[in-house]
Amino acid sequence: MSNSVVVSGFLIICAWIGTALFDYLSYAYFWQLKEYRLDRFKDFLKSTQGKEIWKDPRFLWRGIGALALFISPIAYIAIIVLSLDILFLLVSKRKFRRPVVTKKSTLILLFSVLAEVILFQLFPLNLAFVLFLRFFIISFLVFLFYIPSRLAKLFFVWRASTKLASYKNLISIGITGSYGKSSVKEFAAHFLAADFKVVKTPNNINSEIGIAKFILKTDFIGIDFFVCEMGAYRIGEIKTICDMVKPKVGILTTIAEQHLVLFGNIRNIQSAKYELLRAIPTDGLVITNADNPLCTEFLKDLKCKNIETCGVEERNHPTFLIVRNEATTKGIEFEGIYHGQRGDMNIPVLGAHQAYNAALAVMVAVNMEVDPTHIVEAGKTVPKDLQGTLKKYSYGKATIIDDSYNSNPAGFRAAIEVLCMFPSKKKRIVITRGMLELGEQSDEMHEKIAEEISYSCDELVIITPDFVDALKKGISEKYHTNVQCIFDQQKLLEYVKTLKTEDCVILLENKIPSLVKKEITES
Repeated sequence: MSNSVVVSGFLIICAWIGTALFDYLSYAYFWQLKEYRLDRFKDFLKSTQGKEIWKDPRFLWRGIGALALFISPIAYIAIIVLSLDILFLLVSKRKFRRPVVTKKSTLILLFSVLAEVILFQLFPLNLAFVLFLRFFIISFLVFLFYIPSRLAKLFFVWRASTKLASYKNLISIGITGSYGKSSVKEFAAHFLAADFKVVKTPNNINSEIGIAKFILKTDFIGIDFFVCEMGAYRIGEIKTICDMVKPKVGILTTIAEQHLVLFGNIRNIQSAKYELLRAIPTDGLVITNADNPLCTEFLKDLKCKNIETCGVEERNHPTFLIVRNEATTKGIEFEGIYHGQRGDMNIPVLGAHQAYNAALAVMVAVNMEVDPTHIVEAGKTVPKDLQGTLKKYSYGKATIIDDSYNSNPAGFRAAIEVLCMFPSKKKRIVITRGMLELGEQSDEMHEKIAEEISYSCDELVIITPDFVDALKKGISEKYHTNVQCIFDQQKLLEYVKTLKTEDCVILLENKIPSLVKKEITES
């Protein structure tokens, strides 16, 4: 065998390994990002970013190469396809994405590569065909892993349920809602901790398997309360969590069009959230939003008899009536009437909407017999970086309002309100990718939020292509709001760096690229 053949073979193998790593790691990243769920991944594929998978030029020439090799098997076609792949990746400078290393992601990647090797053995002359199938290979393996993953999930849930049941004096508190549940969880845990021992679910842990694994690795000896945030993407998931956690207290923050594309309609969202309230025993406690009709509609049907509500509308007869709510750039101060008692609280978190979340937590703490004076004092010591709340910090001369934890219409509006608290002489800038999983109402909601941005802000920077048209449509020309679209992460980073020397206030709404977040938080 000549040296040229060996070198050619070596180069082909290197090219194959390079494209395989890029493709499978990228596809695995997106599947993991959507929690290996078909419903969430289908929605992702409908987005502008998801459609880029199908519009990738490599799909085109791989398909043409596969067809050409079926008609006339010429080895050079495979080399051409691989060369085009490598050249395109180098020229386009595409971001290399990779999933978080877990047992599941590792196994899926290994089996994907193995499947490709087997396919190449079956079609030794048609490498282009094998390359063309990569997305379908990893997607098929994700489906294949569903059954063992589901069985493993049921096993973990059963073990966690058994463990919690052994702590006879532990009281579990479940919190759900379309938004606000993370904030309420943090407030409730903080207020309860004034007089008791408390364990809460960590950041971003609110699914069946996440909660189960957390329970299994947590020591509950001597713990009085377990505060558990409960999330869901479909009907039945909160019920599974409740069967495991057995909450005695259930808090429903609100019901709105969050994850609408996954649930299908608002009634399905209502059914899913109500699973928590229906799980609360007769001698338990239910707390919810008096001003949201979807939250109060079926309260009379619950088996729990101790039901309380919170709101600002006196006509809705809330148990806790918020009568005053003042927000500044340093925090909130609100006053409420609860069981005939009037009191106020000062909490160093941003956003008037947080008064409602804090009030829900106050109701829990009072019912669990925390000393009211301790609750008031605890409010003053709430961490400023509380999960789910707006963060404020400096970036050179600029002020950052960080709402990048997630995004929904109500939260977006609240963040804009905070932005408007700063002097008008400061340039107000919104950097956002938009709001996800709003279904058919997505365009309408983005237009409405853009109207509010144009009324109060000087500049809107859109960082992904998904909602550009709707956001631009909502911007009113009469307010002269400048709109920029910066999709390239490196260019976005360069733009953000220019703001460091400006006397401006910047709202980061929904997730932003990690290199940009690092620049802002570590500078």
